[in-house]
Amino acid sequence: RGQSEREELTETVSVRRLNGSDMLLFDELSEKPMALTLKLIERVTGLDRVIVEKLDMEDVNGLGELLGTNMPNFPSIGVTG
Repeated sequence: RGQSEREELTETVSVRRLNGSDMLLFDELSEKPMALTLKLIERVTGLDRVIVEKLDMEDVNGLGELLGTNMPNFPSIGVTG
C-alpha cells in the first residue's frame, strides 16, 4: 500500500469510568501528556498496548478528550474542509 492510502476500520470501543488508581496516573505522568493518554486508553478500554499504539491521532484525540487528558495541540495533517 502507498502512503496516500489509508486503511479504515470501524469498531466500537467500550470505555469504563476512571477509578482512583487510574486517576493517580495524572500525577505520575503529568509531564508526559501523550504517555498519560495512551496508558489511560489502554487501562479503561482493555485494549492491548500494541493495539493502542496503532490508533491514529484522531482516535487518540477523541478518547483523550473523553478521558479529560490534556493532549498537546498538534497541527492538523491532511486536507480539511
